[in-house]
Amino acid sequence: MALKNFTELSSYIKESIQEKNVVFDTNVLVDLFYPGNINNRTSNEITKLQDIYQDCLENNKNIVIIVPIISEFYNLAVNVALKNYKKSNNINSFLNKKMYRNTQSFKNANMGIISIIDNFSTQFNIKNFNFDYLKIEDKNKKLENLDFTDLIISDFCEKENACLVTLDKDFKNVFLNDLKFSIISL
Repeated sequence: MALKNFTELSSYIKESIQEKNVVFDTNVLVDLFYPGNINNRTSNEITKLQDIYQDCLENNKNIVIIVPIISEFYNLAVNVALKNYKKSNNINSFLNKKMYRNTQSFKNANMGIISIIDNFSTQFNIKNFNFDYLKIEDKNKKLENLDFTDLIISDFCEKENACLVTLDKDFKNVFLNDLKFSIISL
C-alpha cells in the first residue's frame, strides 16, 4: 500500500499526488466553481487549488465526488443566496429558506446553483458509496472533531485509497498523527 502523505496547500508541487482517485471537498468545489470567493481565500490559496485541479486533469486523475459533498455544496450555495437576498433587500426580519423558496430570487439562484453542480458533475466521477456507520472505528473520537459528512468523506477516502483535497482543518486535526489517506490542506 502506498505511503499516505499530508501536504500543506502552500507546499503543493505539481504531480505530487500519487493516488489515482482524488476527492475535492465541498469547500474546494466552492472555491473553484462558485463565483465570488465566498470563503475569502487569498489569491495564493485560489491559485494553488487551481493548480491542483489542473494537475489532476493533466495527469488523468479520477476526480471523485460523493453525494454528501454535492448536498453540502447545494445547501451552502442556497444559504449564501439567501444571505445575499436579505442583505440586498435590507431584510432584517426572520426569513427562512422555506419562505425564500417562494421568491423569484430563489428560482434564479437555484437555476445557477444547479448549473454549477451540473458543470462539475459532468467533469467528475460521482460515486455511490455504501457508508456503514456501524463499522466506523473510533467514531466517538472522530465525531468530536469532524461533522458527520466529514466522517463519511474520510471513510470513503480511506476505503477508496483517495487523496482528499480540502481546506477544512478538521481532517488534519483528526488524521495527521495516523494518516489513513493522503490529505492536501491548510
